Amino acid sequence: MRYDYDVIVVGGGPAGLNAAIRTRWVKRYKAIPCSTLLIENSYLGGLASWRGCIFTGPSWKMKGTDIVRRLLKDVEALEIGIHHGRVTRINPHGEIKKVFTSDGKEFRSLAVIIAAGIKVLVNERDYLGKGLEVTSMGYEFIVFHLKNLLSKRWHPRLVIVGSPKVQNLIALIRELNAGQSPLVFVIEGEGEGEDREDILRGWVEKYWGEGHLRGLTLRNRKGPHSIHSEKVLLDFNSYELSPTRRLEMETDGLLSPFIKVDHDMQTAIPGIFAAGDVTAGGYNS
Repeated sequence: MRYDYDVIVVGGGPAGLNAAIRTRWVKRYKAIPCSTLLIENSYLGGLASWRGCIFTGPSWKMKGTDIVRRLLKDVEALEIGIHHGRVTRINPHGEIKKVFTSDGKEFRSLAVIIAAGIKVLVNERDYLGKGLEVTSMGYEFIVFHLKNLLSKRWHPRLVIVGSPKVQNLIALIRELNAGQSPLVFVIEGEGEGEDREDILRGWVEKYWGEGHLRGLTLRNRKGPHSIHSEKVLLDFNSYELSPTRRLEMETDGLLSPFIKVDHDMQTAIPGIFAAGDVTAGGYNS
């Protein structure tokens, strides 16, 4: 049966880059090299490519950008194929796996490695420090940061983007705000509950503005929706234990809430593997 690649890796963060390099390298010097395709919706390197991202160990510290630079050199040297697009669906049934992307493409492979991280990234990196701020250091930091943000009046509104967990902070945020600035909460996902004027559900497709943030585009069942704002707080802390992926697997339970793998990174479905942050939680046979 025809297939396009031996392996397709979904996600171009450190885990995805490593997975692509290793699968390509394993057969690189054999008679038939392993063909590998890497699919990434945003920037290669993921969060590690953002300035200020630091990786640490017991006796070492390295900038995320330095790690990404080294990985990308290997990707280039090994001639790994790259497709820029968002994976919308994976059909894992049968010997040949099918991966579908938002631009209408269909790729077939013998195996798929899911390394999509805990949040689907778009172009957040372009607006860091230019109207977009990120929290990622826990509850106390969020409260401290919010107090500083809410001490000012933001026009036309302050937008707070997070996973469904951010709903637990809405009452606190409103109390801290005390009506100073109009607030809009963007809850990423297709969760339950009706949209309100100040609580919207869906997926951020992009942030926009010339030089400085001017707003974002949200897409949900009703279609795209523009939200004008010069200040957005992305609550990354809320994604820590609740991965949000727009991957539809034609099987039950694999993505809820983390992908469960064994010691070989194999999921319960033959030919489907996972790596990186999406694998937290251990293997459940």
